[in-house]
Amino acid sequence: MNLSVDEDEGTTVLHMTGSVTGPDGEAVENAIVHVWHANSKGWYSHFDPTATQTPFNNRRRIKLGKDGRYAFHSKQPSGYSVPPGGSTDQLMQALGRHGNRPAHVHFFIEAPGYRTLTTQINFGDDPFAADDFAFGTREGLLPVPSRQGDSAYIQFDFQMQRAADADDEHFSSRARAEAEPQPKTETA
Repeated sequence: MNLSVDEDEGTTVLHMTGSVTGPDGEAVENAIVHVWHANSKGWYSHFDPTATQTPFNNRRRIKLGKDGRYAFHSKQPSGYSVPPGGSTDQLMQALGRHGNRPAHVHFFIEAPGYRTLTTQINFGDDPFAADDFAFGTREGLLPVPSRQGDSAYIQFDFQMQRAADADDEHFSSRARAEAEPQPKTETA
């Protein structure tokens, strides 16, 4: 499956394959893999200020078969930074940090009988791979692409947790702190 509709000139083609398994290594049948990433300039299609991308460029849903395997190709995404000179950049600099994200690909994976998985992989050879300012990096989510000419190959497997019941199949229902209403203040 091809994710890129709008082909960027001069960028590497990303080929990604793998499997989705359950906790005992069983293939997860009929999983739906939602995948998306930025283009080679660091813009997501829905937030591209140049308005040059089609609405669902680099975004797809892939329905898996009984074998739980997926495959897609796309143009390799680029990392990006917070707007230079903006308030977030100024805050990061005051903290002695940078505002850069490494190249990465996002995933939601859902399947009957399993908890929905939300994750991302960072390209392990990106200069910011181990120092993502958004703290989106962790061990096991840093595959290093095999690069051959103008192609990059990543083989990455996902393991899902079984759901306790149908309600547990959806996005996390972890307890969250309640926001307390703030008293209204009068202004002069």
